[in-house]
Amino acid sequence: MEARIARIESDIDHMKSDVAAIQLDIREFRGDMKAANESISELKQGLAEVRTAVVALDQKLDSKIDGVESKIDAVESKIDSKIDAKVSALESKLIKWIIGTVLATASVAFSLARFVHP
Repeated sequence: MEARIARIESDIDHMKSDVAAIQLDIREFRGDMKAANESISELKQGLAEVRTAVVALDQKLDSKIDGVESKIDAVESKIDSKIDAKVSALESKLIKWIIGTVLATASVAFSLARFVHP
């Protein structure tokens, strides 16, 4: 019976040492968890700052894109007006040339007719 009691005492000593080791492990895990939670909160804060910066950049880009689009529209309207002016100028030159050519052709025709029918 004493052997059994000795064995039980020995097992209890092992259990005590195992429980002590488990308690140490739990303390280490708590420290690790605390450090992990702190890191997570720092990451959340950093992520919030990055999101704010991205929103600000998005707004800046939107305003710059709007500015570029308005400049492109202004240049497009200037080009359209210049093209319209050049087309009008070419039309008037063509009309002048056509009138001049018709008059010259008519003059040549009347001159030939005068020499052919005396």
